[in-house]
Amino acid sequence: MTSDKEIKWARFNGIVEQHIKNYAVNQYGPTVGDSDDLHTAEDCINYIKKYVARREAARRGRLEVLRDLVKIAHFANLAFDFMKPTEEEIAAIAEGRTL
Repeated sequence: MTSDKEIKWARFNGIVEQHIKNYAVNQYGPTVGDSDDLHTAEDCINYIKKYVARREAARRGRLEVLRDLVKIAHFANLAFDFMKPTEEEIAAIAEGRTL
């Protein structure tokens, strides 16, 4: 049985995919290497911090806060990939266990 959390994630994941397709690729190119300022997981985490700080400033309006949450998810994915997790690490995370 699919949980409510999985249903909500699937919906959010679809929104992130459309954001990447309709905004990120058009703005920055189809590959991560096309962006001059993204080379490490730390670069991505710094972007996440930027979007969190903008939220805390509360000046951008609801739509932009929602959009920044989508950007945070995208940068979290990029940071994860930059860290080059092993298959064992991925399996442990997916299964909810430690190594």
